[in-house]
Amino acid sequence: MTRSGSSLAPRARIFAGTLFASAFLVSGCDQRPTPAEGVTGFRATAQSRLVVPAVANARRGAFLAYGQPVPVGQVLDRLPEPFDPIKHAAAKNDVIPGEVPPRGVQFPARGVHRGVKGGTGYVPPGNTDVAAGIFLDATSRGIEGLMDIRDDIVIPDGWSQALVYAPTLLPGGGSCIELTTIHWNRHDYNSSFYHGLGSYDWCTGGQFRKFAPFDSWFKQRYARVYYDEWGQPREKYYVVVVADNPAATYGVSDTWRVYLYNFAAGIYQQFDQHTGVGAIAQGWSMHESYRMQGYYNNGGCITSPSTRTMAQNVRRPDGSWVPPTAAVRAFAGVKYGHCFEIGTYTLFIDQITDGDWWAWTPTNSY
Repeated sequence: MTRSGSSLAPRARIFAGTLFASAFLVSGCDQRPTPAEGVTGFRATAQSRLVVPAVANARRGAFLAYGQPVPVGQVLDRLPEPFDPIKHAAAKNDVIPGEVPPRGVQFPARGVHRGVKGGTGYVPPGNTDVAAGIFLDATSRGIEGLMDIRDDIVIPDGWSQALVYAPTLLPGGGSCIELTTIHWNRHDYNSSFYHGLGSYDWCTGGQFRKFAPFDSWFKQRYARVYYDEWGQPREKYYVVVVADNPAATYGVSDTWRVYLYNFAAGIYQQFDQHTGVGAIAQGWSMHESYRMQGYYNNGGCITSPSTRTMAQNVRRPDGSWVPPTAAVRAFAGVKYGHCFEIGTYTLFIDQITDGDWWAWTPTNSY
């Protein structure tokens, strides 16, 4: 079904009206680009200023109609409308259930290698973990966008405490909550799931507050398929992490909230909230891993499916949502960690938005 304000398009129509070179149109596995061609293709796509239909529609002000369900199996060419705390105020009271962290289980501390109190500096990680992405300044008190689910990332049995956080999002301005996509081996963490979401506490506990597994219940409500620049399907969720007061400055207590877009209902729902001042003024959108690169592989970099963000925006002090161009630290392709530094992995930041990123880690899987 299709109604005004919404567009649910099959793949045959998703690139209608957009010209792509034949190298970018992938109809079968035998035509899938190699990793090197993928990077070249990404650059060519960005330089020609061609964008995926969902982003193009958003720039024209065309979004999913709020309150209109999107059936499972429909491919989307429109984004949820930008979060508005007035229009979507009911989301505060519509809380999504989740799992609480198991007692006695120690999860790796989030981001401690990058920040000191006040966010005055970043320290590169050691050779047993990797991080790459973009940084947000202290005035960017919110971030939203489409994030890969990628539940095909595998953490081998026996790799104790190995995991991948990608994408992981922390708004600038001292957020109390970092919302991270989690991939780990559940047996190592006494967990009920391998892949999911976790909200991490930067204000009072230095620990995870809540989890949501990527199970069928979650996917029916919060996951839908979008196509990327190559026409590859990507299962994604849409998330908003934001402060109640965008104009506040770092050091002032605020309430930070995480909202997920429920496609099955066509509405925003609150996943978590926390009040206080976080330990770091800056924020980030990153691909991170722990004990994956080098620790269990004789120093080698692990082949793993790529991870992609799309349609990322940051919230400015005036309350507007804009691409994070001005919030990205002043160097291209932020690279920390052994595998990104030596070129085994590729981090490419979209030249159009300077905010969306694609981490090839590497594999033939887009």
